[in-house]
Amino acid sequence: MLEEGGTILEEMKVDLKHVVRVIVPFFNGFSPQPVERSMPIVASFSWRLLYRFFLDKNCDLEFTEWFAVRLPRNGGQLMLASAVKVIERKLREKLQEPAATLYLFLSVDEYQKIEGVRAPQTGSKTSVLRELVETVTILLCTQSSSMIVLPMFAGTDLGVIEPGSIANSSYYVTERLPMNLLSMDQVFSIVESDASYAGLLNHAQICRHLFILGGVPRWTVEYLTAVNLTCVQEKTVSLDSINNCFETIWGKYVESYLNALESQKLVRLAAFAVSGRRVRGYDMFDGSLKWSRLRDSSLCLLIPFEYGACDVRVPYALLHSVGLSCDEKTTEADRDFAGALKDMREEVDSAMFKVQPWQSWEMFGACFYAVRINALLVLGHSTVTLGDLLPGTLMSAKTRAISVKLVPSRVIRCAGAFGASTPRFIPRKGNQLETIDWTSGGYIVVNDDGGAGVDIFFALKDAATGNEVVIVDQRKRQFGKFQPSHASVYLDKLSVCPDFLVASGARLVRGVMNCVSSSNLATYVVPDGCFVLSRAKTEQFHGTLAYHPACSPVISMNSACKTALKTVFQGDTKEVDQVVGEIMRKREEPSGGFLTSDELLSFIKTKRSLHSCDGLVKSAERVRPPNVSGMGLRTCFASSTRWFMLVMFAAATFALVMAMVSSTRYEHLSSGLIWGGVLSAVSVSFVIISYVSVPAYRQHPNPLMFWRTIADAIFVCQLLAQQFVRCVFFDCGYLCNSSNLQCGCTTNAKAGETYIWFAGVFEFSLIAAECWFLSMTANLLLSLTNPFADFKRNTKLFHVFSWGTGLLMAVLLMTINSLAGFSDLGVCWTNAFKNMKPDTLDTCDAGFYIYDNFNSSNYNAVNANIASWVFFYVWMAFFIVFGIGVWVWAWKRLSEGMPETYAVRVQSINRARFNVFAVTIYWILVIIIYFLFLRSRQNGVNDRRLNELLNFVIAGKGYVDLVIWFSLNDFRVEDFKCMSTTITDVDVDLNPQVNAALRREVLFYTTSGIV
Repeated sequence: MLEEGGTILEEMKVDLKHVVRVIVPFFNGFSPQPVERSMPIVASFSWRLLYRFFLDKNCDLEFTEWFAVRLPRNGGQLMLASAVKVIERKLREKLQEPAATLYLFLSVDEYQKIEGVRAPQTGSKTSVLRELVETVTILLCTQSSSMIVLPMFAGTDLGVIEPGSIANSSYYVTERLPMNLLSMDQVFSIVESDASYAGLLNHAQICRHLFILGGVPRWTVEYLTAVNLTCVQEKTVSLDSINNCFETIWGKYVESYLNALESQKLVRLAAFAVSGRRVRGYDMFDGSLKWSRLRDSSLCLLIPFEYGACDVRVPYALLHSVGLSCDEKTTEADRDFAGALKDMREEVDSAMFKVQPWQSWEMFGACFYAVRINALLVLGHSTVTLGDLLPGTLMSAKTRAISVKLVPSRVIRCAGAFGASTPRFIPRKGNQLETIDWTSGGYIVVNDDGGAGVDIFFALKDAATGNEVVIVDQRKRQFGKFQPSHASVYLDKLSVCPDFLVASGARLVRGVMNCVSSSNLATYVVPDGCFVLSRAKTEQFHGTLAYHPACSPVISMNSACKTALKTVFQGDTKEVDQVVGEIMRKREEPSGGFLTSDELLSFIKTKRSLHSCDGLVKSAERVRPPNVSGMGLRTCFASSTRWFMLVMFAAATFALVMAMVSSTRYEHLSSGLIWGGVLSAVSVSFVIISYVSVPAYRQHPNPLMFWRTIADAIFVCQLLAQQFVRCVFFDCGYLCNSSNLQCGCTTNAKAGETYIWFAGVFEFSLIAAECWFLSMTANLLLSLTNPFADFKRNTKLFHVFSWGTGLLMAVLLMTINSLAGFSDLGVCWTNAFKNMKPDTLDTCDAGFYIYDNFNSSNYNAVNANIASWVFFYVWMAFFIVFGIGVWVWAWKRLSEGMPETYAVRVQSINRARFNVFAVTIYWILVIIIYFLFLRSRQNGVNDRRLNELLNFVIAGKGYVDLVIWFSLNDFRVEDFKCMSTTITDVDVDLNPQVNAALRREVLFYTTSGIV
């Protein structure tokens, strides 16, 4: 209370040295005393005020003892005005400012306990508390001194202080300020506002705990403070520490809240909160408690609705607790209700912050129906109308009046879709042998086939006819305005009822749920037998459970907190933070954010991380796409992608160490090629799996990188195949050109055909991969110079260029005499012995090592490897120089672009710059090692480790593909079913994003010129 008082006074801009704050409590050592029964409440209160101001903390006697032995005999004659004057005189003596205005902030804590004083009353039509309140208000109205009294009463029963029953009371009025529990967005925004706490939201378990605490400010703050303190003490936050903090707060605060009522009454309170039933403050909750008392005791909130009726709101912690104690309930109805909440906890809550809330929307809806039906049964409603079962939905009066019989309900998943052929007995998902009669037994069925159509369906008995009333629920993510035409189309698609039910006279009630976009349904006449839930009525329909993140799969780009916005984007932490920062800056503009869906779409198209299997965002308020699966506990410094990259870096380091350690162990095998090849094989496999399993990753320009990876995969396979074939078929001998065999080469007659094919595949895959790199650079150039470039056509040209060039170079290498053969890399490629005379193999020393040929006097490194330069190194140098040139030119060109396309261009530049940078650094490293290798050969030094290092970095080029790919794409595998999805099945913009923006600019300036 003192804190609140200080806040109020600061807002009043009052000099705090002119303020005194005093709390007069009636508990914790200040409970009512026997002597107070002999004096008016005004006198006893005045003595309490003086004790708190002068003696508390300054007296040897405790309050109870002082009140018993030190009060004067005429203490009952003390007036409140006299006590205030004494306090004022003391303050003026201290301040020495006779003319200053003074303030007494007078707080009365636990005011409802004042009735326990049992002081004599001046009239029979009032209470002790109201008598004190009237005395204080009289003092405020008649006070003539320069000390201003600012009273505040705090307690848990507003009813005892309201003036409604006070006869002829004109001194004061009371007004209840609206209170609400914090939403998850509000909780996250509060945490984000403090830099020392913001990092805690990166922990999935902390977010889950905040969700369970239900938006109660005190519980939330205490929990975050405890976790933050633990984080400071331990420097890192462990899962055990997080859980310990939660258990502490639960035991200290939540258990105290839950112990305020008996278990059965708690269940009844929870049932009211989710039943959709409204109450009034003066209604009885049970035989002894009114709803107003529950509200004033902070056990629930009563949200005014209309005509004095209120919706009941409770913290989610109460629902969570009821679900935890399912087996402890005494009645069947209570157990069914608790069981439905348990299903909600296990099927939906347990996945919170592991998968995105929108992915649980259907399952949440099914669990909600079960919770709603079982809650109504707890409250004794065995028969209800559809209007009472589905409050807030649009439906005709005839549909609203349909009465249905309720039965205990639970949720099941079925393996098939809902339609005319749906049988009475349906198989449960995961166990095709188990069939269930879904029309009886209270089953809420979730259609889990992943297709279009009905998402949830269940059957209840018509109270009038006894026939089945089949309720179907389709969840629609309609972007833009939800128009009457949309509702009509969706409802028409739901008109099919199972044949066996049609024959029995069943009634079909069709429903469409749209919680994403705003609606324009004011004039829409809902057909009989239908209902529609719009976004505006979501809270009215769900009640307390509207708090649940899975209730509405929508994030407002113009109001959501940073944590919620981050769930929309996929990518590494730095990239996501940058995008969210741009959105927050957009909100600070005079427009206040995104005004239209097209404006948001234009922004989102520049961010590659916003794609999912559901397609692009097409509204200013967006269905949340998946971020990472199986996220678990995340730290402030880690994500699944970074962990994966660290693991692969460790694997690359291990492979390099093994290649170096094994370099001298095997005389005729290259450990560098083997370990580098294995590393590349694993790397390209991850890239290929990522591409084919996540359709969103097939968007431009990822296909270019993917086909480069395919070429590298061929390159790696032929390298490993060379090592395998040499040892299996040629006794690990080296394959050389038969025109100039050297000592150490195999003499097997079949070697001549084998080395030619290996050399050709080596050249083909090597050139093709780097041609795809050139294609990426050329694509950026074409996009910036031709705004009408066709990406599909260009991709076909890139295929012809890359594979055709690789094939041409391979054919030339294979057909031109003596160009192919044993290379100085130790594999079949360009002939390193081309300028050397053939050896007489009969005169070769036993155990002669083939690399000793390079130490001979007739070996010249540059001349011997001229074919390598002609067939690769010169072209690679051109590719790199061209890429750097385009990158520099593009940076200058795009930095002068129009505001509309600036964000698009920066994104494209960053991608191109990273690709060029990564590939350039890789080949510079290869060239450095290669020149060191050639120099050692010319100097007659046979450094096997340097040779294997060169082989390792060349064979490991697939690892570079992995680094580039997962620097631009998040590490995740959505669904292997997507492998069969073609490009046309995926909502992917095949035109370069830069082109789309430039088209708009060209059209703008063209039309401007015409006008």
